[in-house]
Amino acid sequence: MQLLMKLFNKIFGKREKQGKQYSQEELEEITDFIEKNYGAVDLVGHEVESGDIHIDLAVIFPHDGANYYTICTMGRGAHKLEGLGGIKARQEFVLFLPAYWNVANESGNKEENWWPIRLLKSVSRIDEYYGPFEILDLEKNYNDFTKTSALFFTPSLTDFCGSTEVRLASGKRVEFLQMIPIDANDVEKWDNNETSIERAAQILNISQKELEDGTVSRDVLISRVLAHFEQLNLENK
Repeated sequence: MQLLMKLFNKIFGKREKQGKQYSQEELEEITDFIEKNYGAVDLVGHEVESGDIHIDLAVIFPHDGANYYTICTMGRGAHKLEGLGGIKARQEFVLFLPAYWNVANESGNKEENWWPIRLLKSVSRIDEYYGPFEILDLEKNYNDFTKTSALFFTPSLTDFCGSTEVRLASGKRVEFLQMIPIDANDVEKWDNNETSIERAAQILNISQKELEDGTVSRDVLISRVLAHFEQLNLENK
């Protein structure tokens, strides 16, 4: 595991000036929250040094009952960010990847494997708050391996009508949002629907009623997210 951590940090760590971070106590609380809600953390990719926003990554490997990778940022929430309408809040991002994805091995730094994690880290550094069901338009395909041209942010657990938030002992409230890569067709669906639930239902092909009632199981929800992600993958097509 130590060799794996060294490899992961070599691939994903950056050497820049040090940025603002959580206190050690806050970081432990964030880690406890992640493990309670998403699963035991198998690996943490630490940035040796960073820019204004220091981003570490907590990685949960595929396991029984959750056959996919869960990657959570740890650091974005150390900053209070301003978003639409003047809202100010703290947030972290969660990304789900298929179990076959090369996340933490010697090929993980190849662009066809690295791009979703690089995108996760780079977007996490943007000094702006993105609320649930907002999108971030990248204006063009992110790279030659994916049709991804925008990001759709949703609550990161089953209850799309609620939120996933942790309140730290320091008084800070940190919301965990799921980051879903989407393409131009999805952006059009987002534009053509008015409510948050309608947009999520159309993009992920999930029953709107089930989303509203909160009756979609977590397994079904994440399976739809993963299936949607794979549809954007251009590798070997």
